[in-house]
Amino acid sequence: MSPSFKRQTCTTGFYATVMALCILSTSAVADVTTFTDRASWEAAASTFELETFDDITTDQIFEDGLIVDVGDFMLTGFGDANTQGEVFNRIDAAPFSSFRGSLNGTTDIAARVNDSSGDLVGFDIIFDEPVSAWGCDFGTVGSSFRVVADGTVIGQAQTNGFFGFVDDTNEYTTIRIDTCESCGGASTVMDDFVYRLESCLDGTVNDLAGPITDTLFINGQSRNAQVAEGELTWGAMLAPPAGGSGKFAIHANAGNPSSATHVELPAAIGTICFPLFLTQAAQPVAIWNNLGREAKLGASQYFDGSPIDDPAIAPTVFLQLFSGDVTNLPTGTVLTLQGVQIDPGSSSPLGASTTNAVMLEIL
Repeated sequence: MSPSFKRQTCTTGFYATVMALCILSTSAVADVTTFTDRASWEAAASTFELETFDDITTDQIFEDGLIVDVGDFMLTGFGDANTQGEVFNRIDAAPFSSFRGSLNGTTDIAARVNDSSGDLVGFDIIFDEPVSAWGCDFGTVGSSFRVVADGTVIGQAQTNGFFGFVDDTNEYTTIRIDTCESCGGASTVMDDFVYRLESCLDGTVNDLAGPITDTLFINGQSRNAQVAEGELTWGAMLAPPAGGSGKFAIHANAGNPSSATHVELPAAIGTICFPLFLTQAAQPVAIWNNLGREAKLGASQYFDGSPIDDPAIAPTVFLQLFSGDVTNLPTGTVLTLQGVQIDPGSSSPLGASTTNAVMLEIL
């Protein structure tokens, strides 16, 4: 299993710190390949996350509309999953279900599906960020379970074995576990979820040495910043852990990103949430660029399109609106800010990385 670096974030006291710094200076469905062997899936996915549920020590029920948050994803069921005197569609910690037991003696999922007499039962795995691969181990009667990704039927699981898929073209946010039409009801055990996140949000700063590090902040937030109209709004760029020239280019794009807006930059720089190059359909509403290459990255400009001075090198505060901007940033504005920066700790031969992305919402 390839290493997966955890993000470093900084929020508490960050504003004061940055201001001080500134003052001082195998079968296929469409593009999907399915697997019934975990090792083969791991080889195809290359990098992935593993959720064993073993750190959950009490039962967590998510049947019939209830929701359980499991870090990178949520579980929520539909329909009445009660049968054999037990509540199914739950994370099952010891003592385990008397009906199906446990796959490996550790916490897992006691799952039930049904599609008879109008009684639709199953559950959804809803990811915080898109995935392009998923799989897990199924227990007895696993072959009665169907895997559906964002409405696309991937296939039927197998009994007492692994089932998963890899898609190198498309991304998904919801994996539904249900059953085929008129297949009736069935219960099983599921465990050891594996999945490949395809996120444009994390960036790649410091990916060669690890850990991947957030360097872009809006009002001290590195993912989601909500600011009241007319209130203090500021943006800061930190230098990468490995140092470097401090040069960067940040774009603000209208709206939130989706899988349709993601772009893979050349030379392993990373995935970015919106097109970056003006020569490739980029349409930023504001730009902060001290990196140059304006034909591709654009010249520094404010939200109204007027030219502005290039930002200072990182670490710096590149945006500082003490009373907001009710004209250009009114209530309801949603922007995604992200860019690239010179990074000696990058795995790219160009020595550059994508920054993390921050979604700014004006309330």
